[in-house]
Amino acid sequence: WELCTSGALEDNIEKVNKALAERRDALVSSLREKIPEAEFVVPEGGYFLWLKLGDDVDTPELLARAKEEDVAFVAGPDFMISGGEHELRLSFASVPADQVPEGVERIARALEAVRAGAAAA
Repeated sequence: WELCTSGALEDNIEKVNKALAERRDALVSSLREKIPEAEFVVPEGGYFLWLKLGDDVDTPELLARAKEEDVAFVAGPDFMISGGEHELRLSFASVPADQVPEGVERIARALEAVRAGAAAA
């Protein structure tokens, strides 16, 4: 109410949009650098990025490994009746842009561990 009645709503929307764009851009850049095989569409808005990995990656297993790295995402099967095992959703809304590269690095390490485990099996 205060935001709307004070006349600051437009400034706030602009500030939030700028912050989200910076966070999204940091995520896109980090993914392209650390997980270049990842397939995704750069979101034009919102809070999330949907990511597809190779058929050799089980995202529920990847999530378990990622949690060991103190980072999380939502595995694709949580959004589908069937399928999504090679996909995941990343949120960039609450992570400051300067912390995004570290989060992606942690996911990349978890991905390496999953792939190493699959190769050893």
